[in-house]
Amino acid sequence: MKKKGLLGKVFYLGLVFSIMASMLILGLTEAAEISAPKAAPTLQPQYGGVLKIAEATGPTTPFGYPPDGVGEASVSGKPAIEPLLRQHYDGRIEPWLAADWKIASDKKSITFTLKKGIKFHDGTDFNAEAVKFNLEGVKAAGRPGTKDWSSIDVVDDYTLRVTLAQYSNIALTRFSGGGGAMISPTAFKTKGKAWANWNPVGTGPFQFVSFERDVTTKYKKFNDYWQKGKPYLDGVELLYIKDPMTQSAAMRAGEAHVLNTNNGKMMADLKAMGLGFITYADGTVVLIPDSTNADSPLSNKKVREAIEYAIDKEAIAKAKSYGFWVPAYQLPCPGTMAYIKNFQGRHYDPAKAKQLLTEAGYPNGFKTKIIPHFVIDRDIMVSIQAYLAKVGITVDLDFVDMGKYNDLRRKGWNNGFLCQPFGMYPNYLQTIQTYLETKALDFPTLKKPAEVDDMLNEALSTVDPEIPRVQKLIKLFSDEVTVIPISTTARGAFLQKNVHDTGYLSLGMWTEWTPDKAWMSK
Repeated sequence: MKKKGLLGKVFYLGLVFSIMASMLILGLTEAAEISAPKAAPTLQPQYGGVLKIAEATGPTTPFGYPPDGVGEASVSGKPAIEPLLRQHYDGRIEPWLAADWKIASDKKSITFTLKKGIKFHDGTDFNAEAVKFNLEGVKAAGRPGTKDWSSIDVVDDYTLRVTLAQYSNIALTRFSGGGGAMISPTAFKTKGKAWANWNPVGTGPFQFVSFERDVTTKYKKFNDYWQKGKPYLDGVELLYIKDPMTQSAAMRAGEAHVLNTNNGKMMADLKAMGLGFITYADGTVVLIPDSTNADSPLSNKKVREAIEYAIDKEAIAKAKSYGFWVPAYQLPCPGTMAYIKNFQGRHYDPAKAKQLLTEAGYPNGFKTKIIPHFVIDRDIMVSIQAYLAKVGITVDLDFVDMGKYNDLRRKGWNNGFLCQPFGMYPNYLQTIQTYLETKALDFPTLKKPAEVDDMLNEALSTVDPEIPRVQKLIKLFSDEVTVIPISTTARGAFLQKNVHDTGYLSLGMWTEWTPDKAWMSK
């Protein structure tokens, strides 16, 4: 594609090298030795087979209507729903349902030229009116970055213009992934939103068949897919298997073909099995306090500092992650654009923790709770609980289901922490905007620094991300102890040896893959 406008340079040179450095720093140098085997040049894709993907949990929020989905829910809709643009892990953006784009010279609009001849699974046309319908739904849902879309206008049947209230150097990324996901407006309007929420009707290579909560989602090959000759697979099934031992057993028995996980023990066990293995650093696990609640001890900055000093992150990473994680003293992963070299942070010092608690008015500690996201290893939570007990803080661990967690994440919680990874977008400003700007959809009871929005808007306004501006924000979050980083996370995609070209861990987020290209050898 001919690059147009200013965004050809937005995803700065050297990011690929940063990612490689990240993997080395994370101790993932073995990844080159254990990556999924590549097909030989003479080996051609084969047709047939149903690819079975093991997932730790099924969707608890809608996956058929992207604006209503939260977090991992989008995984279940990927075989059917495609975006306007596709972003890669190295920051590169390629056209997908859009054939091209042009950013106006004054940076006040983006004009998309759409591909022609694409049908939704219900036989209706993909066109500019369909794009307008979908983007307006995303904007109405208040998704990050959409406040800058001042208007969405159809120019002609296959041209659409988004006018920007202000330019952002992550503007294009909003049209990839969930922000640019396209479903059939006709299906939505005739069947209703309640039906559309759980019945994805997209343009993707696979057509929705059925969803059984906490059991499976099934897809069949879409014979009128716009990429001629694809897909290669007959179908895709997502298998929801909560127990890690059962997940491993399914891979060992060949009952599942793909498993995506950040569980350190499971990654070590599956690696030892000799499966195809791809890994990368995908984010940082953080404790997220209810710091807006004045009656919560966590609203006190000294208390949050004390908690960080009380946790031995080095010991947790060494003992609990099987060599796949490293301790985190700042939000970005090592080697990424926002990472600050030689950053000191708050290292384990229980005496300092007790001193700060006394200064904050809690010499005898207090009681609180931690509510972990389902991907967080239980043993790591128990370790944090034990470290905090040593300085007088009694922690209840509240392991809730995904539906309850997402409800708290959107509506707020009292006297305690949520705990989850902050995902690592190629442009880290998108991570900050997603989780930490004051208008972010998530974490309403997390107090964000008052100056974060102005600083973020300034950092987003440059043509390319300027590293000093990004790192200034990282320092702000550390100074204010906005959240408490614990460890970086590494994610592994494990593949049976007859599985090829899935694209796992090559796109912008771990939830993305390439079902159109995937195939299985006999």
